[in-house]
Amino acid sequence: MPINYYLQISSSSEPEQILDLICNHLNIDKFDEKTFSCPGLIGYILKCGEISKDIIEETFGFRPTLFISFLPVYNSDEYVQGRNSMIKVSMVVLNYESGDAILNREGEQILFQRLMGELILNSQYFILENVLNRVEDINLPYTIRDIQSPLL
Repeated sequence: MPINYYLQISSSSEPEQILDLICNHLNIDKFDEKTFSCPGLIGYILKCGEISKDIIEETFGFRPTLFISFLPVYNSDEYVQGRNSMIKVSMVVLNYESGDAILNREGEQILFQRLMGELILNSQYFILENVLNRVEDINLPYTIRDIQSPLL
């Protein structure tokens, strides 16, 4: 069963602007006005719904405006490439937008969070699962530590 990953960020940009940024910066294909794809990954960008905004604000203390859904293509030779592309796409967005953000898997495990300017990578994801073979995929200052999800 496919697992979705979600980047929720407080942004001053429209979804179309972020889609153009991602596609131009990483040379990825735009499928339509909200969807992009690259080897091993499909993603789409939307404005956050009110329920999602309320949950994130109550849990993390910020109100996201954009929602990027990532779907790595399972059962594919390009799966690892897709997961790494998800991190690269996230870094492009975080470099462009300075707002608070979280990247989570199915609303349960937090992969990283940026709150009040501090980027924290979850050691359970980045070290134990060895998602990134190259730390240079993360091009912002960060710390690595365990992050327990308050969403559980």
